[in-house]
Amino acid sequence: MKNVIKKWFYNKFNKIRVRDLPAVCLSELNISQPVEKSDTLDQENIRWTSFLESINDKKCQIRHAMNVARLLVLLPVTLGLMLGLCFFINDFLKAWSANAKTLLKFVEYSKEKYGEKFFLNPKAPEYTNLLKIIADDKEISFLKYLYIRYSKNSLYREDRSKHKLITDGGFLFFL
Repeated sequence: MKNVIKKWFYNKFNKIRVRDLPAVCLSELNISQPVEKSDTLDQENIRWTSFLESINDKKCQIRHAMNVARLLVLLPVTLGLMLGLCFFINDFLKAWSANAKTLLKFVEYSKEKYGEKFFLNPKAPEYTNLLKIIADDKEISFLKYLYIRYSKNSLYREDRSKHKLITDGGFLFFL
């Protein structure tokens, strides 16, 4: 009995093909163009519908709103954020390299003019006291550069350091 029912269902419903079904315009599907009852949906005229991706004898792919959002919004935004982060890191590393060279030249100049312990010399200007943390270094480490760039008692002073911190932090926050 079970096999007879399976065979009946197979014969009854397997003969219906998607291409044989007439397409009817339903108002709740928000189809923009009217479809005649004699028209059928196939690969050529399926693209104008807003909900069908493709159709053939074996399957009918329905376009979901999340797939459209992923293709039109999510991928370009993610790509833009990744490019922005890469450009920010590249610019930050170039600034670190250039500022490190300039700061080391300041240290060399201060050593030539005011002696090896220039930060202890009372005749030296005030900015030389701020170079004390890098006085004996050949190159500036990343942590020292961050301290010099964002510290209020560094070479850049409080207002400039605060501006850099807000700009860089804001960019990274919104990234």
